[in-house]
Amino acid sequence: MSKYILITASPRKGANSDSIAEFIKDSLGNNNVEIWNIYEKEFTYCHADNACKEAGHCVIDDDAKTLVDDLKEADGHF
Repeated sequence: MSKYILITASPRKGANSDSIAEFIKDSLGNNNVEIWNIYEKEFTYCHADNACKEAGHCVIDDDAKTLVDDLKEADGHF
């Protein structure tokens, strides 16, 4: 079984992006499919303070870290 991540970037819940994501999820059948709706997540912009260079990774603690980890484990993303 494959793992897929679908990302919707519409700021409106229930918009066409959500319908399309659900259609794709259903089309992928029994695979492990997760839908990431940006309107449900908390993201912060880069602070441009170079803290990531010292730490070796992004130091901002938001949902982007979880998304990056999920994408690394996924077999595909749309």
